Amino acid sequence: MNEGINENMIFVTRNTIVDVVYQNVEIAQDRSSIMDELSLEIKGYLLATAHRQENVDDIVGGLLAMGVREEAIEKAINLDFGKE
Repeated sequence: MNEGINENMIFVTRNTIVDVVYQNVEIAQDRSSIMDELSLEIKGYLLATAHRQENVDDIVGGLLAMGVREEAIEKAINLDFGKE
């Protein structure tokens, strides 16, 4: 990187949200009953956070753009993509 900044002044940081999740996943598993309440199975559900304007104006289009399969979206929000 040649931005004219002293290398001693550059700090590599991690994703703080991911760090928080890793720090609290065991606590959540021990204390939460949401999986049972929603009849969810591990790796059997989709969680998408949509906060960018381009993702929330057209939520289905945004999910598709993120690589979510139509079948998963259809199941999650009970949409019909016109398939017989």
